[in-house]
Amino acid sequence: MTDAFGLDLASQIAGLLYGGSDVTSPATVYVKLHSGDPGSDGTANELDPVGGSAGYQPVSVSVPSGFDQGADATQLTNAVRIEDFGPAEEDWPTVTHYSIWTSSDQTGDVLYEDSLTSDKTVTDGDPVVIATGNLDIDILE
Repeated sequence: MTDAFGLDLASQIAGLLYGGSDVTSPATVYVKLHSGDPGSDGTANELDPVGGSAGYQPVSVSVPSGFDQGADATQLTNAVRIEDFGPAEEDWPTVTHYSIWTSSDQTGDVLYEDSLTSDKTVTDGDPVVIATGNLDIDILE
């Protein structure tokens, strides 16, 4: 599954539409990197600093200042440079996907997940950066 709301956000939206429950915007979200499809719960294939991705850590982005409207009203894009995933302290598995969470670990809610436009090979010493305007969240596609 790619280019989709995470299971937690989808449940919150359904609750809003069908039950009138509130959806609260987090003050900060965390961008995580994956070596394969993270799945609807966002937990699969996250890079593991203990199991072969030394130097990796999720990166926090402030809400809403970290995002701008994208190409149209149905898209968000990163308004800030997202960095400090590394630098890699060894070669990492090829990065193919990302996910957006409400916490830096897997105790929070997964909000969105998608594949990268192109896979990223990260070798020992490489910094990992998402340039401003290169992370897109498509609300309707």
